[in-house]
Amino acid sequence: MNSAFEAISIRPTTTPAGSAGRGGGGGGGGRRNQRGSNPCSLAGEPVVDPRRFEAVNGTVLQLVSWAYGLDCWMNRGPDLLFGGPEWIRKDGFDVQATIPEGSPVQTKQQLHRHEALTLQRMLQRLLRIVSAS
Repeated sequence: MNSAFEAISIRPTTTPAGSAGRGGGGGGGGRRNQRGSNPCSLAGEPVVDPRRFEAVNGTVLQLVSWAYGLDCWMNRGPDLLFGGPEWIRKDGFDVQATIPEGSPVQTKQQLHRHEALTLQRMLQRLLRIVSAS
């Protein structure tokens, strides 16, 4: 069984850091995951279906938590990992990845319960590839 995504796109999010989707009359532009300055994503993240993984405005800290079965919930992120540059907690990234056909179907709920082992291995490999770049 393949434990790697077929295709990966990682881009800096267009939602500014600190944008909580309140005030300013604009509601944050209607973007998903208006986490503000919190390093952890809202409960709606990520989107997982049989062929796609998608996270909007996720931090590296959040990706690490999904990959390694850690609980990163709103207001819990700062003490999840120690060390590293501040941008891993602040900067948001939009991640889209294609899950290989034939992979076990795993859900966001399983990922949040740390029961999506194949998806977690794919995320671990993604983090290794990105960190080696």
